[in-house]
Amino acid sequence: MIYKKLREQIRSYLDSYVANNRTRTDLLQAVDKLSETGFHLGHSLSFPTLQELALVMLYYGSPFTIQQICDLKIHDLHLLSGGVAVSSGAEDGKNRDYQLNPEIAAILRSLAERIELNQGVQGSQGIQGSQIVQGVSSKGEKNSVSGQTSSMGGYLFRHPNGCRISEDEIFALVRDYPNHDTHRKIGFHYPVLRKEDFPVLPTPLRLNADPRFTGRGVTLAFIDSGFYPHPDLVRPHKRILAYKDIGNPDAHRTDFEKPTHNAWHGMQTSVSACGNGFLSNGLFKGIAWNSNLALLKARGSRGTSETNIARCIEWCIKKKDIYNIRIINISLGMDEMITLRESLIDAAAEDAVQAGIIVVVAVGNDPNEPICPPASAPSVITVGGLNDMNSMSINDYQMYWSTYGKTIDGIMKPEIIAPGIWVAAPILPGTDLYEMAQVLWKSREIKDDGLRDFLVSAGDVPWINQELLDRNSSDIRGRLEDIIKGQKIIHPHYQHVDGTSFSAPIVASVAAQMLEANPALRPYQVKEILMKTAVRSPDFPPEKQGHGIVSPRDAVRCAMAGRFCPVSEGRLETPFVRNSKVIFRYENIKAKSVSVAGSFNDWNPASSEMERDEKGIFSLTQDFPFPGTFSYKFVVDGKWIADPNNFTRDHDGFGGLNSLVTVYTASTTPALLEMVDADLEKGRPGEVENSRRKEILSRLDSVLQLPMIGRSDSVRDFYLNRMKRALRRFSLIRPDQGSAMMALYNNGYLVRTPELTLGLDVVSTRHVWGLNWEIPDEMIDSIVEMMDVLFISHRNPDHFDYEIATAMVRAGKVVVAHTTIADLLPRGALGYGPGEKHTLYSADGRNMGLTIETFEGVKHVRGEFTRDLLLFRLTDRDGTSLVFTGDADYSDSELIDRTREWHSPEKPINIQNPEAVQADVSSSDSATTESTVADSAMTGSAVADSAAMGSTAADSPVPGSATEEKPGFPADSSNGSSVDSSADTVADAAGADAPADAATDIGKTVAVEPGAAVETDAADADKDASSRFGVDLLIVKGGQVRKDTAASQSMRKLVASARPKMVFAAHLEEIGRSVKHGRDTYAKAFDTMSELDIPFHIMTWGEILRATRDDAEIQD
Repeated sequence: MIYKKLREQIRSYLDSYVANNRTRTDLLQAVDKLSETGFHLGHSLSFPTLQELALVMLYYGSPFTIQQICDLKIHDLHLLSGGVAVSSGAEDGKNRDYQLNPEIAAILRSLAERIELNQGVQGSQGIQGSQIVQGVSSKGEKNSVSGQTSSMGGYLFRHPNGCRISEDEIFALVRDYPNHDTHRKIGFHYPVLRKEDFPVLPTPLRLNADPRFTGRGVTLAFIDSGFYPHPDLVRPHKRILAYKDIGNPDAHRTDFEKPTHNAWHGMQTSVSACGNGFLSNGLFKGIAWNSNLALLKARGSRGTSETNIARCIEWCIKKKDIYNIRIINISLGMDEMITLRESLIDAAAEDAVQAGIIVVVAVGNDPNEPICPPASAPSVITVGGLNDMNSMSINDYQMYWSTYGKTIDGIMKPEIIAPGIWVAAPILPGTDLYEMAQVLWKSREIKDDGLRDFLVSAGDVPWINQELLDRNSSDIRGRLEDIIKGQKIIHPHYQHVDGTSFSAPIVASVAAQMLEANPALRPYQVKEILMKTAVRSPDFPPEKQGHGIVSPRDAVRCAMAGRFCPVSEGRLETPFVRNSKVIFRYENIKAKSVSVAGSFNDWNPASSEMERDEKGIFSLTQDFPFPGTFSYKFVVDGKWIADPNNFTRDHDGFGGLNSLVTVYTASTTPALLEMVDADLEKGRPGEVENSRRKEILSRLDSVLQLPMIGRSDSVRDFYLNRMKRALRRFSLIRPDQGSAMMALYNNGYLVRTPELTLGLDVVSTRHVWGLNWEIPDEMIDSIVEMMDVLFISHRNPDHFDYEIATAMVRAGKVVVAHTTIADLLPRGALGYGPGEKHTLYSADGRNMGLTIETFEGVKHVRGEFTRDLLLFRLTDRDGTSLVFTGDADYSDSELIDRTREWHSPEKPINIQNPEAVQADVSSSDSATTESTVADSAMTGSAVADSAAMGSTAADSPVPGSATEEKPGFPADSSNGSSVDSSADTVADAAGADAPADAATDIGKTVAVEPGAAVETDAADADKDASSRFGVDLLIVKGGQVRKDTAASQSMRKLVASARPKMVFAAHLEEIGRSVKHGRDTYAKAFDTMSELDIPFHIMTWGEILRATRDDAEIQD
């Protein structure tokens, strides 16, 4: 594939550069010989062809005169930031460096190497690919292509006898094929240019962006304080697909077309990334100049609020598929440093990344300020600033004064830096500055004798007054130039700007290039490639530059390859952490001895000496008994220094910096988890008494409560292994009665009945804060395939997984969630509010045997209750009910009152009309038939047969799916119910035994209105008449519920009100946070649940409990 693209690229150059048919034929033959096993351009072309190609490319792609080309020598070629440069004399007699693009540089490099090869020069240094990182030598120096000049003068263009090619010969070569049109077309894209040619270097040139990729087909959304439809975005073709004023929803659309004072910032950020340079004839264009845009104004009448920014992000998620929004750029933020779990913006940004959108955020412009939302979100790409001094040489680079450091959650930011000053951006039309720029720029063309009259005729222009006009022409011109410089004017329509607000759009535009090259890339892959290909500057503190300077060309190359391919082959990834072992590495060929001193060895360098390998790299593998964050330094020949390749640092208390390494796993953790896994296999729920289960799970507590254990490789592997094993077992269960329950992460369960497989708050852990475990795609596919219906209680990422929910919808399956969640998902998700009741129906109107009731729950966020949490009561055809409380806060004083409404004996359950039927029923729930369950974990309690969720029904349909025309409010049907028949049909993905032609939909719901009746068959009517009261299975939250607290008392009241036959405690794995935040644990949950005097089960990852009408057993 790589060589195929290379062949296509070279063929595209032939029409532009080749001067005669002989050379063209020679080149085509060489191109056709390209093989998948390898290719070296310089060795594949004949020397005359190679030389002629280089001559023509230089002639048409550079400002060199023919004489300058003839005088070029091998040692005139140097390495610079953009690839290779040529030193050549100018008309003023001074030598200047001319920047070459890598395409042209590759030809010249091959020519130089061939010359030296023909001369038999030995030991030539040349330019080796491994030495080049973004065109910079490994030491950041400007290096000569050749270490020595040949005895024949070292001319780059020569005859076989070594004589210099004459000017007449070059002139004769290009005279017959002048190719002026080609020169005009390729001059911008493949330049050999001088810094002096531009007041400010165009962004694509300064970063050596690949001109073949322009963001075509990719939509970038910009969230900012305001916008204006600049000509660079709407001419000659309008590329703004959408504009939304979130802060002022009632604003008239024409306001967008007015150059208001709030519009300049968003206009400049969007144009700097995506502008096509229309007003500069293509000069000041962005890297993604061919991309589309969606513009979202977050500023309202009271400024830019946290809520408005979050709503803008949510809008992008909702409209993602409509506009193909792949990237969000946010060049604004808040000024409050808050944790991820309390930030609306960070939570929304994490949702966007889950939805497959890359989020790029500016870090801020003050090194003394903290990292605040949205820059603090873990999954976003946070961008700092670079001051490249308007130069293409890395030797000139300096750091921009941007914010850096740890977030409140301990994450180092920024991850990457990009130019934050000397960035070309448009001046807002219609403003005083815009009018003044026209006059000032035009004044440069006016002769001195007419300058005063020109300024008078310009009218009322700032800074042009009588005091200025009274000066002589020289003073006037000097003053005008000072104004131009002071206002940063670089063109009649552009100025140069600064701030990380412009660093972020540059990175966003590079991401657009990457997605154009490979649309299949996921956000985490784009982020990883950008970090891996970034170029570290040895002159910048690592903690300020993160992984380094963005490298667009290398990032695109890796994106095309579809894998992570670090360009910096010599760049060390250190320290490398795997479980409790850390590998330190340091490269210094001149060093004689290197050791590591840190807080883990009492700062004793003698105890941790590093060994040197044959490549001159020092390394040491250190075992850490306990997890934590440790400080360290390298001691190099007696000198103490911070690790130059580790950008995580902290002050050492002596005016310097220590490097930091975080170990997430204790040395004993892998063995302990292995023993816990074995014990859990021997003592599954229902097989051993509670005291034994408590002992096993207490040992698991001891691991999961360790600080930062969520990042542990051992814990992730423990989870994966248990889940893989359990999913295989669960897929084989086909209950003809009763149900099977499988515990997933946190509050997640799979519940399989004879008719359906239900998912409750199922997450993959890929997007869970503090974990972000990389879960295999096949595991997620397996879970989605098993489920028929997915219920989502609320929006936190440990309960709501956008990836899984979207996969369910797109597979034609049912997703039920709060309306605020359903709005974020593709069309087809069912959005419900509190107090609704629906019955799932198939596409042909058959009752699918599941009634859904929703109730309002609440959750504390930043000290306040939020009302977007649903509690579900699910009742099957047999009248058996399951209540799922999600993450409800039990300290909610109204929660118990709401549960009484569900379960009060005076209000029997009736799917026809819960309000119309009143009955005086004994609280003993005599309608149920009880049987003793042989399960020692139940402590001898009697469990009703209704604890088995469901039973075989004669008209049991095949699990399938459906959508509604309006989520939660189906259209009316003739029988007084509402049935939606618009969805596609799909076969039972869970593999239930059913005829192949019975693949129907289940997702239709009936909204039961007061007084309405649902038609059912005789069997259903009998079951409805004998509906039980109370709840059979209750899944409660175990987290935050400790003994002798208000929450535990509330939960006891909840259980007493619901009177379940069995309680399942979930939400126990507050991994790595239990000790610090006083969270619940498995052991504490046993104590709390034991007070309830009701049978209960506490299950952990990958455990399965199967309950039947007569017994409870464990499914292997």
